[in-house]
Amino acid sequence: MKPKKLYVRNFLGLKEIDLEFVDGITVIEGPNGAGKSSIFEAIMFALFGVGIRYGGRNPYDYVNASSTDKEARIEFLFERGGKEYKLVRVLDARRKSHLAVLKDEEAKITLASKVDQVNCEIRRILGFSDDIFRRTVYLPQGEIDRFLKATKGEISETVLQVLYGDVIERISEKIKERLESVSKDFAILQERYNLFIRELSGVDIENKKEELRKLEEHGKELESRLNDLREKEKILLSALQGVREYLLKKRELEELRSLKAVLERKAEAEEKIKKARELLPIYQRILDLKGRVSQLERRISEFATRKMNLEGSLKQLEERISETRVKLMALLEELHTFEKTIEEKKKIVEMSRPLLGEVNVLTDRMSGIKLQMRKIEEEIRRREEDLRGKMEEMRSIEERLERVREILEKNEEDFLKYLARQVAMRLKEGDTCPVCGGTFKGKFDEFFKIEVEFYENLMREERELEKRREVLEKTLKDREEELKRHEKELEERGQELEGILDRLEGLQKELKELGYSSTLEDELKDLEDRRRKKQEEYQRLQSEVTQLEKEITYLSAEMGEMERNFSETLAEREEILRKLFEEEKSFSRALMNWGFSLEDFLKFVEMKIDEDTNLKLAEVTARIEHIKDDLSRLESQVQGLDPDTLQRRHEEIKREIEWLEEERKKVMQEVGKMKQLIENFEAKRKEVPTMEKQLEQLGKQRKLLELAKNSFKKDEFLSFCTAKILKKILSRTNQYLAVMMDGRFCLEFTEEKGFVVLDNGIQRRAEGLSGGERALISIALAISFAEAIAGRLEAFFIDEGFSSLDSENKRKIAAILKELEKLNKVIIFVTHDREFSEEFERRVRIVGGRKV
Repeated sequence: MKPKKLYVRNFLGLKEIDLEFVDGITVIEGPNGAGKSSIFEAIMFALFGVGIRYGGRNPYDYVNASSTDKEARIEFLFERGGKEYKLVRVLDARRKSHLAVLKDEEAKITLASKVDQVNCEIRRILGFSDDIFRRTVYLPQGEIDRFLKATKGEISETVLQVLYGDVIERISEKIKERLESVSKDFAILQERYNLFIRELSGVDIENKKEELRKLEEHGKELESRLNDLREKEKILLSALQGVREYLLKKRELEELRSLKAVLERKAEAEEKIKKARELLPIYQRILDLKGRVSQLERRISEFATRKMNLEGSLKQLEERISETRVKLMALLEELHTFEKTIEEKKKIVEMSRPLLGEVNVLTDRMSGIKLQMRKIEEEIRRREEDLRGKMEEMRSIEERLERVREILEKNEEDFLKYLARQVAMRLKEGDTCPVCGGTFKGKFDEFFKIEVEFYENLMREERELEKRREVLEKTLKDREEELKRHEKELEERGQELEGILDRLEGLQKELKELGYSSTLEDELKDLEDRRRKKQEEYQRLQSEVTQLEKEITYLSAEMGEMERNFSETLAEREEILRKLFEEEKSFSRALMNWGFSLEDFLKFVEMKIDEDTNLKLAEVTARIEHIKDDLSRLESQVQGLDPDTLQRRHEEIKREIEWLEEERKKVMQEVGKMKQLIENFEAKRKEVPTMEKQLEQLGKQRKLLELAKNSFKKDEFLSFCTAKILKKILSRTNQYLAVMMDGRFCLEFTEEKGFVVLDNGIQRRAEGLSGGERALISIALAISFAEAIAGRLEAFFIDEGFSSLDSENKRKIAAILKELEKLNKVIIFVTHDREFSEEFERRVRIVGGRKV
């Protein structure tokens, strides 16, 4: 897996960053907490959906807590096996949604669009899990020595997964598929071989060959009988054909004789047709003349009818003109009357206008006064109702006041005693009474009980009722004065209304004396409308008279023209009748000469002439003579032969031939089946040795494949593969350690302990080394591992693996790392040590979660 591009937003400490990776070493440098390690976390999460910090516990913990939208996005472009893939993962912490998409950038297709599908497809493409990724490709912060401290089993698993995991799996799968295919082919071939053996052992081939010989002889016998019958059939068919030909010739001779008679009659008729057609021009002229006479007579009749119609029309038009002129005179008289009446009424209207204006003013004033009076009356009614309500309220108050006073009078003496007792209780003997002025002697009257609160309430109610009565009395007085004022105003308006009514009555009398009425203007308008309509009718009648006079003139001219045409038509008819008489006379003489009646003539004229009739008659005559010769020749050959007997015999032979052919067909089918059986038998007998050889070869292949399958499952083989690659890795590691640690340390691998550190030849546990020693050995091991599997892993990540080293060791590590440039890998390591990062040309600085 070789990374190409990485885009990260709101993931762990990264706010937004866009990186492009190239072959060689790239150093990601920045202060602690800048988000450097988050870049490796983002790559791992993009690939496997899990990270180092939180693992696969809760993916939404990876969303940057300070982001506003609570959404993290990772886009990772990488290369594997010559193909480019793009991974997109989106984490929405609010909606708790995890979206993942994997695309093949070259083919432009989506390979997976669900989280589980993407994870499975990535593992298939890479060929290792996230755990192997952390041990080899990615050395996380604080876990740089993880591979060094791994157990023997973990080391073997890592090597096999990275180097041979998918290869061994594919080889095993191919061996399994091939074994299944060979086993299947072996089983099919074995079954076929067994079937052949059973079939061959169950067939007596010599007996079958004898049966075939007998069937072939029987077939030949049937073929011979068929040939004999076919010869007989030919003879019968020849005789039957001669008889049939003789009968057909006789029938044809009779038909030709009938046809000859028809043709002779037809030739005679055609001669008459020709003679009739010679008279056809004369007959046609007669018909034309008769048609012309009929046309002229129709025209004469039409002329007479038209003349009568024209005379009637002229008479009607003259009557209509006379009637219309009478109407015009009457209308003119009516129009004079209308003009006079309208003028008189207009004069009355003009004289009445001042009076009508005053009437309108008075009417408007009268309407206003009536409206005011209605309002005043309404106000009076409202005031009276209010006054009645107030008087009712006054009565109620006086009644209540009277009842309260009665109660107070009954209890007044007791209340005074109560007051005196209250005063006395505050006096000493010899004090002057503030009420009566006497001297207090220090004695009380007898004790008595009184409801003081009730008495005081009654007194308060009495005072309130008196106040309300006073207010009501004033209100009633005001209401009565207002009522009188409104009544006076109503009376004044009534008097004004009477004056207006008197004046209106006088005006109406004056208008009546002038002749004015309320309908006068409507009458005037109606008269003007009627006058206008009469004028329109007068104009229409005048136009009608003019039009009628024009029509009379036109009809008179047409009558003169028609009379001239009538005279010409009569003369033409007389001339045509004369010609018709001459033609009919000539036609009758011709019919008499040829012996035709008119009916014969018409019949022959309609008939058609066949130009070939005489030729056909000659051909039929010649054919008759030829057939007579043929009959004379055939009569000697068929004498004594019965066609029905010949037919029955032919059918018998035919049925026998059909039966023999069917029998021969069955025999030949049996022969074919027998031959096929014998051929199959011989073919199978020849194929058996070949099948035995194939079974032997397939059996050997199956044994070899089973052996190979079992070999790939054995630990010895896997251990052998692991040992071979580890030997190469350890050799390179020890070379680096000799340079980096002056030959003090070297690394070995044992079946019992895994990696063993030798410190000047003495075994030491990795946990017992210092942090710097452990880091140097781990880095040397990781670099050697990367070199050994250069063809498998195309990227190498180290996260803060150099912090425990001193400056000298950092320079040594830098020199070794630079040698990895030649591996054509993408090598990225993270450090906060700016001095160490300056050892390398390509550097990326991260501050505050962004690239600077």
